[in-house]
Amino acid sequence: HTTVIAASYLAEDAELNKAETYFTQLEYNLQRTIDKIPNTYRYSQYGYGNINERYYNISAIDHNPSEVLAYLTSLRGEFKAANVKNDIKTLFDEMFQLDYREENIIVDSRWDSELGWIPIYHNILYVTLKARSADEVIHSGKKGTPPTPYKWLDGNDMIMYELRRDFRGNRFYFDSSTDFDWTYYAGGNFGYQYRYEDGSYIVNDNSKAKIRAGQKIKAPIAGIIVISGDIISVENKSSGLKIWFGGCSEFVSPEGAQVNKGDEIAVSGDNLSIQAQLNDLPLNPVIFVDTGEMTIQGGEPVNNKNFQVSAGALRDRDFARLIDKARPYIGKRYYFNACDPENSQFDNVGLICYVYNLQLWIPMGEGMSRRALPQDIYTWCGAVPENEIKPGDLAFFAATYPTPPIPDSDEKVATQIGIYVGDGHMLVCGDPIGFANVNTPYWQARLLGYGRVRPASS
Repeated sequence: HTTVIAASYLAEDAELNKAETYFTQLEYNLQRTIDKIPNTYRYSQYGYGNINERYYNISAIDHNPSEVLAYLTSLRGEFKAANVKNDIKTLFDEMFQLDYREENIIVDSRWDSELGWIPIYHNILYVTLKARSADEVIHSGKKGTPPTPYKWLDGNDMIMYELRRDFRGNRFYFDSSTDFDWTYYAGGNFGYQYRYEDGSYIVNDNSKAKIRAGQKIKAPIAGIIVISGDIISVENKSSGLKIWFGGCSEFVSPEGAQVNKGDEIAVSGDNLSIQAQLNDLPLNPVIFVDTGEMTIQGGEPVNNKNFQVSAGALRDRDFARLIDKARPYIGKRYYFNACDPENSQFDNVGLICYVYNLQLWIPMGEGMSRRALPQDIYTWCGAVPENEIKPGDLAFFAATYPTPPIPDSDEKVATQIGIYVGDGHMLVCGDPIGFANVNTPYWQARLLGYGRVRPASS
């Protein structure tokens, strides 16, 4: 019992919500900064004229609420959100590093009667966002570089942080509504939610779980069923708890039914939303749900670093050859504009073209050529419906960085590609190269579609 008490959050529920909402606001502001780069960074800082090209290597902007709240509790105890904003901002700034680098290349010159020959520059801007988890930052032991180290947590405070992180603050009001950990698929989280359609935001009081349709939804508490449209809720008047589920495709329990915790009440549709209240106070479902020792859909541990391609997928010899070709580069750093297997240096297109033996350089006539882009590979592939994808297909994503639109078209431009490897995962050339879950909010918000490679001859 002592361990459980020690592992608990100390702040009030409303303060936990406010702290989490402020963190999501910082995430939104960072995404807006990246989106505005084409307008805010138009000219070379060296006075060489317009920026001619921009290249982006952007890591996912997200976080684990349990790590952030465990840190704030271990640092400040029973905190008020207004008093820990500086702590949140300091942690956030260490988790996300946005960097700009310019390359100014002399491509020609022009004659000026007064100044003589003046160089003409081609200006390239490289934008990089490197991200670390809160846990990684906290365990780094210091902020910044010597000679001014700053310890995040020390001694007993670090022990308490790890307990609170592992026990997720021990502030559980209701059980999971699925047989797996749905929080791993949570998107459109409680707090600031970025709207990719127009760059604006909304402040959510629910979470959405991007899980496969047809999943059993179970009552997370005992109570009375209330149904409205495609929303079903369980209400317990004695405890003051209400839990809603939106986007259901089917209701199992009728209006007014008394259900016990764990009873099946509905079936999920394509987008499940989950909302919770305690005595009319909105609760962040991700923080207050007890998922215990559950694993993610499919039974994989919630850790992409430990993801293993299934033996069943590797029975396909063609797919096994692709993975064998890519495997030596898993964990290697991302290198812009690279396709160099000898030195283990790739960017996204370089890795895909190497693994699939695709054409990296596209002839343009008169001895000119250009490097293939994700959009080129997207057009080369045959489209595959999501319910027919198999290991070895490619997953295409848009808006992972700003790009010019396709002329005379409303279609989105492909900017990133992953090799689908089964079980909802892909191998993607991030920094480093590794496995990622296609169903996480970041990727689902940008998913353009799937394609099957028609390989070029060797």
